Amino acid sequence: MKNIRVSQAVSYFESGLSCSQAILLTYSPLFGISQDDALRISRGFGGGMGHLSETCGAITGAFMVKGCYHASG
Repeated sequence: MKNIRVSQAVSYFESGLSCSQAILLTYSPLFGISQDDALRISRGFGGGMGHLSETCGAITGAFMVKGCYHASG
């Protein structure tokens, strides 16, 4: 299952989404978050948080997923 999610996130990224969008969109169904909401929530974190080339969107996307995981438990 893990490899399927990795492949899905890579596919989203290759289709033009930012790293943060690709990560959150991949995991959003697990938390009942719609695709539209996942894309909106993660939009500002692309390009290293607001296109400032700081923290990678893959990291911020992972923190969003972690927050959702702990909030739902």
